Amino acid sequence: MGKPLNNPKVSVLMAAYNVDQYLKEAIDSILNQTLTDFELIVVNDCSSDQTESIISHYSDQRIKTIRNPKNYGFFNSLNIALRRATGKYIAILDGDDYSLPTRLETQVAFLDKNIQYVLCGTARFDLREGVLCREKYPGTKVKDWQFKLSLLFGNFFATHSSLMYRRNVLVNNSISYEDGVSQDYGMIFKLLKYGMLHLIDEPLVVYRHREGSLSRSRSIEGLETAKMLRRTYIESLEISEAEKTLLISAIITKEGEPGFAWQRKIDRTLTCLLKEFSVHEKLDRDAFYDMLRSERLSIFTCKPTILGLAAYMLSPFRDLVALSKIAFSALRFKCKKMLS
Repeated sequence: MGKPLNNPKVSVLMAAYNVDQYLKEAIDSILNQTLTDFELIVVNDCSSDQTESIISHYSDQRIKTIRNPKNYGFFNSLNIALRRATGKYIAILDGDDYSLPTRLETQVAFLDKNIQYVLCGTARFDLREGVLCREKYPGTKVKDWQFKLSLLFGNFFATHSSLMYRRNVLVNNSISYEDGVSQDYGMIFKLLKYGMLHLIDEPLVVYRHREGSLSRSRSIEGLETAKMLRRTYIESLEISEAEKTLLISAIITKEGEPGFAWQRKIDRTLTCLLKEFSVHEKLDRDAFYDMLRSERLSIFTCKPTILGLAAYMLSPFRDLVALSKIAFSALRFKCKKMLS
């Protein structure tokens, strides 16, 4: 039986709403961690199933329980847990997912050694209808600035249940979750200005796909919220207003048909972006233009129609840039002939 800790290394936050079928596995996965210096804060968000009964069966003193008098919602419940947290680091685990035994130990070891990083995620296993498979992730060679650039298109960093933050960054800057959908994405944006992002290329969490999960519900609203978050992210960058407008129209609203003048403006904007991210590397502009033309971005599954920037950014697939250039070269030549 674990003893309560006054200043634990990690505070694990878990919001639970009607997940009695999966909750025991989630809680047990934390209690069975190789790192034992933690507290687990479980918030029962006024569940109507057996969630409260399952929580009450645990006698481990490292578990702190909170029962909301009414349903406050997932991210509001996490904020309630965050206010109770005392650990150096904040780890997240959804009530229907579970962690592998070395997760906390691995993430703490990285953050202890790399103080410039404020956020650390891990690769994951996906559990679909009882079948476990590894989700494709870009690998540890991906740099902080590449992740930050990819966030212009969507949350391609890490699943929410794998995240670990520095609590002092949250507390010192009054950072918490917003209410609504896609706010795990929003939390990543909030932390960008305070340090670097890192993804551990080892699956240390299992993400459960199910019909009632938060990420599968209210998808249309989630897409609109994500667009708003990306727009806010662009507006926060230290580039000119004209460059911000250009990026918003190219990436979010997708207004207008790109031409060569547009490409030259994007080229200048990319230079400013790389400077914003303190990058002294050359970005493959052609790949970026191809990405802007695409209807969607799949950053972890490099398909021929959407290679572009994803192939360049993710070093394990960077050699595929040459293939994408061959695929699009005929189209670019045709457009140039038409405009000449």
